[in-house]
Amino acid sequence: MEYVSKDRQKAVAGVFRLVNADEDCYKLRFRGLDPSLDYKIKFQPGGHIAQASGFDLANRGIDIRLDTALTSNLLLLTAE
Repeated sequence: MEYVSKDRQKAVAGVFRLVNADEDCYKLRFRGLDPSLDYKIKFQPGGHIAQASGFDLANRGIDIRLDTALTSNLLLLTAE
């Protein structure tokens, strides 16, 4: 699940692993980000912070690993 604000300054994505999922890793590629901007990415749970360009987030994406069923990650993005 993903949402990017109209001004492309903020985005949020939730990645969920269901009971019957075959894979423990998901490649998240954002749609709608400004490729010319850099984004701060805050991961929940854990509060880890990273930074990446809108171009990289849309084209290369981020690998999200969810080791067990019924787990999730929330990513909060803010343009820098």
